[in-house]
Amino acid sequence: EPFNLVYFACSKGERGQRVVNLLNESIKLKSQQVAYQQLVLKSITEQNQPQALHIWLQALQLVP
Repeated sequence: EPFNLVYFACSKGERGQRVVNLLNESIKLKSQQVAYQQLVLKSITEQNQPQALHIWLQALQLVP
């Protein structure tokens, strides 16, 4: 399929790498939105959410 991004992201060629880079950038941008953060953190206990969020944003290099 021409729009099957997962397939291209799994391929080890230049086209696949471009898709992976775009997906990573999309995740990085979305991760800065509070609504997205809350959605992702729902599976973590409330008391652990601040620490989990900090670790997550550090991994994305969005906080020091």
